Amino acid sequence: HVGSKVVFDAAGPELVTEAPPREVVNPSSLDRRIVGHKLLEGGFLVVVVRQDPREVLQTLVKHEALGPIRMMAAVSDDVRLDDAENLMWGIFTRFDPARDMVFTEQRFIGARPVYRGRVGIDATWKTGYPLPVEMPEETVSLVEHRWGEYFG
Repeated sequence: HVGSKVVFDAAGPELVTEAPPREVVNPSSLDRRIVGHKLLEGGFLVVVVRQDPREVLQTLVKHEALGPIRMMAAVSDDVRLDDAENLMWGIFTRFDPARDMVFTEQRFIGARPVYRGRVGIDATWKTGYPLPVEMPEETVSLVEHRWGEYFG
C-alpha cells in the first residue's frame, strides 16, 4: 500500500481534437538529454532519458513542435523500445502518479486540482526501487528447450 493511484478517463469526443500523429519531430532535437524515442499508436510518445527526466518532461509538455501529442513518458535506457512487453513494463511499474506526473497546466480551483494539456510521466528508474527480477540463463534455456512439452 505504497504510492498513489491514477485513473485515465479517455472517454468522450471532446478529448480528441486532432488525429493522432504517425510521425513526430525527433525529440532529441528538442532536448539533448533525450537519447531515443518511440511514437506508439494513438500518439503516445516515449522518450529515453539519461538525466533530469522531470526537467525534460516539463520542457516537452509545453513544446509546440510536438503538435497533437497528448501523452508522453520518459523511461530509463534499460527499457527496450523495440519490445512491447518490456516497454509497457518499463512505463507502468516505475511511476507514482502523485509525484511523477507533469502537465502543461496545473492549478487549483478552490481545493480541486485542475490539469490540462499534455501529460508527461516520469517512468525512469528511481533510487530505492528493487532491481528487476532476472531469470538465470540456465532456466531460460531449459524452458525454451521444453516449451513444446509444457504447451504442446
